[in-house]
Amino acid sequence: MNDNIHQSLQAIENNNSNTYGEKAMKSVFKLCALATAVAAVNHSALAQNLVLEEVLVTSQYRAESLQDVPVSVSALSGDKMNEAGLMKIEDLQAYVPNFTMSETGIGTNIYIRGIGSGINQGFEQSVGMYVDGTYYGRAQLSRAPFLDLARVEVLRGPQNILYGKNSIAGALSVITNKPTKEFEASVSGTYEPEFGEQIFDGVVSGPITDDISARLAYRNRQLDGYVKNIDGDDEPNRDEETVRLSLAWDITSDLDAVLKFEHGRFDVKGRQIEIAGDEASLNPALAGANWSDILYSLNAGTDTVPNSVRDISQNAKRSSNGDFSENTTDNVTLTFNYAVNDYTLTSITSHLEYDYDELCDCDFTSADLFFVRSKEEFKQFSQEFRIVSPVGETIEWIAGVYYQDSSLDFEDAFMVTPDSDLPNLLEGILPTAFSADGGATTVYNTGAAQQLRGISVPRYFDQDTEVISTFLQGTWNIESNVRLTLGGRYSYEEKEATRVLTVKDSDGNTVPYDELFIPNTSMGIDYLLGAVFKVARNDLAGKREVEKFAPLVTFEVDISDDVLSYATWTRGFKSGGYDVRSNAPPQATTIVNPISSALDVVVPTGAFEYAEEEAETLEIGFKTSLADGAAELNVAYFYTQYDDLQVSIYDGVLGFNVGNAAEAVSLGLELDGRWRLSEALTLSGSLAWLDFEFKDYLNGQCTQRERITTGESECDFNGNTNQYVANWSGAIAADYVIDVSDRLQLRTTIDVLFTTDYNPSQNVDPNIEQDGYQKLNARVALGDNEAGWEVALVGKNLTDEETISYANDTPLAANLTQSIGYYTLVDPGRTIAIQGQYRF
Repeated sequence: MNDNIHQSLQAIENNNSNTYGEKAMKSVFKLCALATAVAAVNHSALAQNLVLEEVLVTSQYRAESLQDVPVSVSALSGDKMNEAGLMKIEDLQAYVPNFTMSETGIGTNIYIRGIGSGINQGFEQSVGMYVDGTYYGRAQLSRAPFLDLARVEVLRGPQNILYGKNSIAGALSVITNKPTKEFEASVSGTYEPEFGEQIFDGVVSGPITDDISARLAYRNRQLDGYVKNIDGDDEPNRDEETVRLSLAWDITSDLDAVLKFEHGRFDVKGRQIEIAGDEASLNPALAGANWSDILYSLNAGTDTVPNSVRDISQNAKRSSNGDFSENTTDNVTLTFNYAVNDYTLTSITSHLEYDYDELCDCDFTSADLFFVRSKEEFKQFSQEFRIVSPVGETIEWIAGVYYQDSSLDFEDAFMVTPDSDLPNLLEGILPTAFSADGGATTVYNTGAAQQLRGISVPRYFDQDTEVISTFLQGTWNIESNVRLTLGGRYSYEEKEATRVLTVKDSDGNTVPYDELFIPNTSMGIDYLLGAVFKVARNDLAGKREVEKFAPLVTFEVDISDDVLSYATWTRGFKSGGYDVRSNAPPQATTIVNPISSALDVVVPTGAFEYAEEEAETLEIGFKTSLADGAAELNVAYFYTQYDDLQVSIYDGVLGFNVGNAAEAVSLGLELDGRWRLSEALTLSGSLAWLDFEFKDYLNGQCTQRERITTGESECDFNGNTNQYVANWSGAIAADYVIDVSDRLQLRTTIDVLFTTDYNPSQNVDPNIEQDGYQKLNARVALGDNEAGWEVALVGKNLTDEETISYANDTPLAANLTQSIGYYTLVDPGRTIAIQGQYRF
């Protein structure tokens, strides 16, 4: 069997067909060959009356076995996440194929199957997150810590019918634990000495009266940090606290309600960011100096860039002048379930809000160049009504309506302190880097850059959104083993937004507009900002109304009692909107010099409004039970074409412009399975193959070298892959449980997580590619189930792999000095923690 599987996988990996259609057909044939090879397992060798524990999910608003759901789904229980030390969504990516999440210097990336929303606070998320049925559509919310979860379900591929709101790449459904009818309580703690991580969890649940029960959960987490700031403390230093109170009321035998209150706070000081790959300037006038040499020449300190950082490797050190992120979240959700004549009516009413305040030392060095301060406040009210028909009928259906009203207030500011090194840097390099004749003469007057001291460039963005949608999904049970599902969702969305970018002094007063430039005499602030930073003041407003319909067709056939096959076609969309982070209006701005047109400054086209993104997907899958219920293997092949793909393009200096790439194609294969080899040993694993290609995409983000040598900031991305696309990724796990005495039980879990090469940068610069790796996690626990205690050792990244989760160009380096460098977000190294839990 192993040889057959290996040959089938090798055939897929070696598939070099010229067209995606040929790849699709060949991949399906290989999929069938793989399924045949696995089905050839000798059942007699496994026939020990071993049966896997059933995994129940609610991804289609019914409690169903994972093996009966015609969707590519990964489900992790709350217990598994606690045992593995998975504290937030970012930690899930190691256990879910084709899923990636990473924080960046100024945002958050969430990707499934190579598709995500990129860095812009105006974006709706391509991967929708839903907590107990409430849509958490803002990227910042994905940074919030987990607390007392029943499970997390990750649905890959467009989920535009039942989940609906913009979930064009997939959906994360987070289900919290509910109050119990019986009293239960637990306390648990984790201590990791290397990075100073301490976690305390407490839960108490049980009845208050015969009809009312409650559950109170609390978590506090502290982390000293795993990157040494050579100018200060270890970073990122985290302080997290979350509390949730849930009340359940059985109003009648047919009507129940759950009211949930949750408040969270997660504060971070510092960042896990390093400068890497600092190369010599390509400008001959700078005599081979690199970015750190130039900063050091300003007496910015010997620690501007650590001397050991001259390649892409991680050394867990950085130098920076301080960063922080302070976040609070609040949610109130009221859920009613009413059962009548075998139908279930559900109402979910939710109020969600959060705010954060962040400071980014966004040059990412100890030189005092500039800071970015950002604040965001978000409020959302949503209401969903749905009705679910009884099971076992010829026609089964789910229908509902959804309403959402939200407001987003965002502001950020590029800030130069009064003592900044930036003015001196500009005065030292502007004559050679930006003079009209390439440096032969000095046309920038002495002292011009000094007017930046104390200057800020604030940007204010406000957006109001209203969404109304209705959906219906019905399944026709044609035969006992044949089903046809049709679904559709109609959505109406209205957005109104404004964006203002201006210039202010240290007292907060607006600086008068001044674009005049007289060589060697005077330079207006707006001329300087346009020439050096590609910034032009703007005051924009817009309103858009969109109506869209998203259809779905699924055909299922039970080939046998042990094999479910399905094919799904769906077309979905993600809302358009308004760009938050662009530094220029949506048309090029020319600052005309009255003395010489050679001194005119053209600020390149920025962005404001962008269009909807659409996706059409075909998915073919098999869900199989093997070895008389002792093993499972699930396989899904997908092909997705994206049109008007929304992308966020770094402008090479300080801003990001949102645009729509014409087309992209994502296709791949996903496998996951479990195998209970004995009463004590269970194996599980997942494997994903992914192929992604941009098509007709002419305005991708150039690499630094391309920008320097061609002067262009947008490049032809036709044929390019996307960031976070690894050809192969997956995980293998072994869980071994034995009784060591009448009461004591020893449980050992080993996880091997692996990936091939991928690029963490949105311009897929080959210089910053992350090599493939394998990470080993392990947990050894001894417990007494009767007494209710357990102690465990938990090791993460025991192979001590040095990896990066995100990379981008070092701000200002290429634009001002033509030197190439990157900033990278690094992952933690090896950790070994002790866990303890006591259940009352």
